[in-house]
Amino acid sequence: MLGALPPARPAAIRRNVLDILRYALIDGRFHPDQEISDSALAAEFQVSRGPVREALFILAEEGLIRHEHNRGFRIPKLTREDLGQIVTVRQPLETVALEDARRAVTPADLARLADKQRAIDEAYAAGGIANCARAEFDFHQEIWDLSGNPWLAAALKRVCRPYFTYVSAFHLERKDMTAELLHNQHEMYLRYLGGAIPETAADCVRYHLNLGE
Repeated sequence: MLGALPPARPAAIRRNVLDILRYALIDGRFHPDQEISDSALAAEFQVSRGPVREALFILAEEGLIRHEHNRGFRIPKLTREDLGQIVTVRQPLETVALEDARRAVTPADLARLADKQRAIDEAYAAGGIANCARAEFDFHQEIWDLSGNPWLAAALKRVCRPYFTYVSAFHLERKDMTAELLHNQHEMYLRYLGGAIPETAADCVRYHLNLGE
């Protein structure tokens, strides 16, 4: 059960439904190829079907669920090939975002990112990589927004949401991941943003995505 929504105005209800469903997806509450019933969710949330369907269509636009005409909504079967294609798109976009963010970053931004990095470390310690999706997305989203380019940030969010969601939910994560490696990947981004290392943004992203030389 995902739980009923608190009393709220219609716009707030729509936002709450969307947020609850996003968190349920990223926390692995659904299964690959599972059918999503808007009427069942509406009954569970104790709201009309309208806000639920609206949220589901937004999630479909984000690539987090699949909408099939006359067949409703379904959780996608994300494969390793899909993940590889996402990485191919993400690599150059995140490189540009990291470069732009470095020019704009402030000490307060770096402190906020350091807090988000600690949240990733704590999530890993509590439940492994499958527990880190939400914290990791928050860290990277902060950098994308710091780029100052809303089009770039929006593109990265659209491309990467399925990656962060289903790497955790479907356990497609790297098998060589350790707490130390996870920490070092995000620490490298922080050190690059702070001008503390000679590596380029492209170097940082390749290391983070395990792309080798």
